[in-house]
Amino acid sequence: MKEIIHISDFYNNQTGHAMNNVIERFDKKQKIQVYTSDKNILAIEPNDKKSNAKIKRFKSFRLKSKAIFLGLIPMLLFGKSPDVIHTYVMGFYSTFVVGYLRKFKNFKFVLFSDFNEEAPFPKTFFKKKIWDLFVKIPSRSADIITVFTNSQKKYVSEKLDNYPLGRIRIVPSGVDYKAFQRELTKEELREKLKLPKRKFMIITVGHIGQKRNYKLFLEILNELKIKDFLFVHIGGVGEENYYLELKELVKKFNLEKKVLFLGLKQLKEIINYYNACDIFLMASKDESFGIPIIEAMATGLPVVTTNIGVAKDAIKNKKNGFIFKKKKQAVEIIEELYKDKKLGEKIGKEAKKKAKEFDWEIIVKKIENIYKELLRDN
Repeated sequence: MKEIIHISDFYNNQTGHAMNNVIERFDKKQKIQVYTSDKNILAIEPNDKKSNAKIKRFKSFRLKSKAIFLGLIPMLLFGKSPDVIHTYVMGFYSTFVVGYLRKFKNFKFVLFSDFNEEAPFPKTFFKKKIWDLFVKIPSRSADIITVFTNSQKKYVSEKLDNYPLGRIRIVPSGVDYKAFQRELTKEELREKLKLPKRKFMIITVGHIGQKRNYKLFLEILNELKIKDFLFVHIGGVGEENYYLELKELVKKFNLEKKVLFLGLKQLKEIINYYNACDIFLMASKDESFGIPIIEAMATGLPVVTTNIGVAKDAIKNKKNGFIFKKKKQAVEIIEELYKDKKLGEKIGKEAKKKAKEFDWEIIVKKIENIYKELLRDN
């Protein structure tokens, strides 16, 4: 029985984060442990007793986005070496510690990185030296680095001084494909959710923040020549001031009766909302992955999105979704889908086929195969 330890600054098995989904879906016969901090950065409290893994929490303190738990160092340095240590993410305390300690211990090291082109890269000499010390040197010691997308693969290799591309593996985030299939008709779902039955409904999912570019959403909606549409947003408010600006913009464009900000919802409810709508819209400036894109595709919704995150790998423009660069393009695509319902159905069917490739069972097998490969080479 091989021993695998996952180390993350923060771990909460009650969320839908890719790391949690992978860990909680491993074969229960596998000896999986999670080393993490005692800090929680989300409103939802973790439930370690219901975890598929054995979780050890260390006393810690916060340093900006990092959790520093010093007890990890003697635990790894003087304890028995596991077969594999898997850390999340590049640039975090967990990776920093493991990257340096592996020089003294015999284990294989897998590192997950969500760095992409939008990640800040130091410009000054001093900041570059800090980058080298805390990010580049410990990250380069990894046997395998996993990333979400092709573009991340190239970017990470470059920023780590041409870390070998053959040792960077694309392991996307996933979706519970079966859970996203419609159980009720669209009409039944709309009645259940108290939504209008005959509106052309556009949905998006994600926390409200500037990187999601919701002002562009509202500008697109304002230019639509469709009278009977309804835009549904699901997600928490990440930036309060930005949310207030959006509310003012809704008033300015006279969209009060056409825009619904529904706030946070449980996953089952979100799935119902996806299935009750007609298209999915995303206009983000940047996403390391963009899981709502795959979720929408899994329900058979035509996705209209900027060319970010997983869209670059999963969407073939006008085949299984739509990618736009300018506001005018988005407006034209949405109006075309409104007029041509058969086009939406055709695109949606192709989207569902593609989404199957992102089922969690497939993603977990990819991770397990990486472990097997490393342990064969040991």
